[in-house]
Amino acid sequence: MLIVMAGLPGTGKSALAGRLAAKLGGIVLNKDEVRADMFPSIDYSREQDDAAMAAIYDQTHRILCVPGNTVIIDGRTFSHAYQVRDLFAAAEKMRTEPRIVECLAPDEVVRQRLERDQQAGAHPAKNRTFPMYREVKERAEPLTAPRLTLDTGRLSLEECVARSLMYLAMERNFD
Repeated sequence: MLIVMAGLPGTGKSALAGRLAAKLGGIVLNKDEVRADMFPSIDYSREQDDAAMAAIYDQTHRILCVPGNTVIIDGRTFSHAYQVRDLFAAAEKMRTEPRIVECLAPDEVVRQRLERDQQAGAHPAKNRTFPMYREVKERAEPLTAPRLTLDTGRLSLEECVARSLMYLAMERNFD
């Protein structure tokens, strides 16, 4: 199964991805970690992000060739139409249908999360700040692909996990 986390920085994608991976025995492939491994000097450019995603799609294909494997793609917002088109093109080559889980949160919750992560140095993307979040949010295009949308600022992580598992089970039944 291919699960794709979508949402702006600080909305809880990585926390939820980690919990889902633990519940499903899946593997999380995170764009920010892959980019950090690929480039000695990170410039947070579209080119670096797209190269990291190409590597993730390639690795995802290899992992999903083994029946029963689950991959969770994390770290990309999927806030631009070309990112979603690339995802579906890659999924088609893999002969799988991505299950998208979109995370949203109120701005104040996001600000608190991003500031906490910055202070702790807890995230591989060092450019994750609240002003960057607002820029990304302002430029974001609506996500129109089928998905589960969760407000991670209002729902507990456990509730988000439970709703995600229900959604994924329902989606699996339609295959």
